[in-house]
Amino acid sequence: MDPIYLVQASCPHCGCDKAELLLPPSDRNDYHCSGCGTFRVSRTLMTLLQKGGADPKRCRFVYDAEGQRWLREEIELVAGREKF
Repeated sequence: MDPIYLVQASCPHCGCDKAELLLPPSDRNDYHCSGCGTFRVSRTLMTLLQKGGADPKRCRFVYDAEGQRWLREEIELVAGREKF
């Protein structure tokens, strides 16, 4: 099993460069930011944010059934596309 540790990283939501990322990442990235708090980001959304395919300003925090806080992209209803 890989050791778990924190590294300094940029917050994918607000851009603060003093956020902490819990490593090693798995199917999600766990962050702690002094401005945004503690939250998770899926690897899919993280890849989109890094490549410019998602806008952090259009993301919001939601809680899942287990009470975990996630950063999700808010996609508005456009020509029959569902909001998720």
